[in-house]
Amino acid sequence: MQQEKCARHIDMLGSIHRNFTLIELLVVIAIIAILASMLLPVLNQAREKARAIQCLNSKKQALLGQIQYAGDNDGYFIIYRHSTDPTWGLWAALLCNSPDATGTYSVSGGGYMPIKALQCPSAQNGDNFWNGIYGMDYSDLYGDRKDRLGNYLRKEWPPESPAEFATMNTKRMKLPGDTLIFADTYQSSTQTACPRFVHDSPFYTGALHLIHAGRTSAAYADGHCAMSTGQELKSSPFELTYWYSQNYIINQ
Repeated sequence: MQQEKCARHIDMLGSIHRNFTLIELLVVIAIIAILASMLLPVLNQAREKARAIQCLNSKKQALLGQIQYAGDNDGYFIIYRHSTDPTWGLWAALLCNSPDATGTYSVSGGGYMPIKALQCPSAQNGDNFWNGIYGMDYSDLYGDRKDRLGNYLRKEWPPESPAEFATMNTKRMKLPGDTLIFADTYQSSTQTACPRFVHDSPFYTGALHLIHAGRTSAAYADGHCAMSTGQELKSSPFELTYWYSQNYIINQ
């Protein structure tokens, strides 16, 4: 009887209002906690999907920059240029007209793409082009792979050339729709993204990364972009055989 009096009170009009007991409050809190735990993965998936879309759009901007650059440079995509003088730069520096993007293969004005489009929003990004941006393919071409995709990679270095550089000749690409140009990357030495990768081995501990729920945001030479798994890229003409899983596990 005493507990019943504590659990309710009578207002001035005579209506009876029942208060919540401590047990009932704990039950309600538990239900809210369960619902929150069920919704949290859904919310995280939604956030990751939004980041993947943003990353894909960034790759499209980079690819458009390369296509525009190629239109001004006899059909060549730029990978990097380096020499002992200040006229050097990664593809990112050159396309964005960074301060170090001067000399041969340089650009003028505002460049071909914004710097903000160089990073994957899901990646651990460093503070410079060498550990803070997604990567461009730097794979050598040989054997059946060269016959299949085309002999489009051009690398030169002194004394044959006044400066070391690497480019892709789009006119020599046989399967531009299957020729991977940009993808998400990870390098274990810095635990960040990295600006270059190759299809069959680590490149300075870096490789393609399936960061978006087991997929990578990929851009191809023909201008299209897509989310791709490692197995899809492995069975494609590009023939990827080395990559990091979403959880940083090496697959080869």
